Amino acid sequence: MGITAENANQGKLTLKHQIIFGLAYMSPLAAMSTLGIVTEMTQGLVATTYLIALIVVMFTVYSYSQMVKAYPISGSSYTYTQKSLHPNVGFLVGWAVLMDYLFVPMLCTLIFGLYMNTLIPEIPQFVWMISLAVLMTILNVRGVKLAVKVNSLLILLQYVGVAVFVYLCIRGLTHGLGSNTLFSLEPFYNPNFALANVVAGAALVFQSFLGFDAIATLAEESVQPKKTIPKALAICCLLNGLVFVTISYLSSLAYPSHRFQSADTGILEIGLYLAGNWYIIFSSITSMIASAASMLASQSSAATMLYVMSRDGVFPKKWLARKHSKFGTPYINIILIGLISMTGALFLNLGTAASFINFGAFLAFTSVNLCVIAHYYIRNRQRSLKDHIFYLLIPSVGAVSNLWLLINLERTALILGTTWIILGIAYLLYLTRFFKAKIPQMEVVDQHVELMEKRPDTQVPLSAVN
Repeated sequence: MGITAENANQGKLTLKHQIIFGLAYMSPLAAMSTLGIVTEMTQGLVATTYLIALIVVMFTVYSYSQMVKAYPISGSSYTYTQKSLHPNVGFLVGWAVLMDYLFVPMLCTLIFGLYMNTLIPEIPQFVWMISLAVLMTILNVRGVKLAVKVNSLLILLQYVGVAVFVYLCIRGLTHGLGSNTLFSLEPFYNPNFALANVVAGAALVFQSFLGFDAIATLAEESVQPKKTIPKALAICCLLNGLVFVTISYLSSLAYPSHRFQSADTGILEIGLYLAGNWYIIFSSITSMIASAASMLASQSSAATMLYVMSRDGVFPKKWLARKHSKFGTPYINIILIGLISMTGALFLNLGTAASFINFGAFLAFTSVNLCVIAHYYIRNRQRSLKDHIFYLLIPSVGAVSNLWLLINLERTALILGTTWIILGIAYLLYLTRFFKAKIPQMEVVDQHVELMEKRPDTQVPLSAVN
């Protein structure tokens, strides 16, 4: 007998665990990394850009919530697209998301190594990078629940970092620094603002929300995923959105000149202005904590995505669709991701890694919004007045918004992303013998009650391959 989507859970992750996982991936400190750049770009209207980005991301959160109710199994956008649009399209989306998930751990390893080498230059950067990758690999192999427990502490420390920055801004504003007021509309509106710059800023700060979708990869490890995962998605995005708006609002008031010696390190200049040299060390430590937390969560997501695609048969099932007999984790995949993150980071820079991440994420978000229309509005013909709003209008706005962000990425991101998709198409042609055969996939039978492995000639219970 095959296993069901509801009883496939091994980790028994609750809503609390999912929220911790999502917050670790997204990082409440994400707004600080681009604060200087966006401040100069928008003349201080960073809070407005985050409000725009939050509105856009909530459309996609809605679509993810609808699709996890339809398919409460691991795989996220890969599974949704495969089942709702077309298996071949699903593979290409999974291929793109895999690029995203592979490069996030690499990016985290790079950032961690850079900051640690700055604080302790006697130890080479690559030593710190390897150390982080090894530690996170061990934690993830031992199970997602242990990883979540570790991330609970790391997230708490990140919010301490946020609280310290907020306190410094408020203290400065109440002691005559900056705008000398806590209440003003200037961070949201300036009569001389350039709309194009604000929109471009919104596209840039959208990166701070990337990673929320990884929560959906926990479906098979979660209790009642159809109920808990939609809540976790919304809570994570709204909570971090509030943090991002608060940080950008207060920093704009506390540092109203909106000019930096180096926009890349704008947050450090604000911290120096408000608190002095000690803030540089403090900020570096909190950034390293954020990198470690994100590395832990992103490595787990990448391994799960690789496991799901290998379970389908698109990658070597013998090795990549195996789970540890004791911990129940795709340990080979986790180790592989760890090796990629430590070796790839030695040869790439931050800009290149970030470019890959953006392309894959926006392509996935666009496809999930389209999946809602295909599954509910077209296939299931749910077309009442209410359905027109929830299954056509809302996901259409989400798809258009994300597609617009995708095509407006910088040229390097588009070139690298397109190259990766071309490689995926070539591999798809190999798998399907130039579309003469169907691509291997897991099929959801009887309204996603039972998971079975579907082949052109036979059908085998999933329990036989796990």
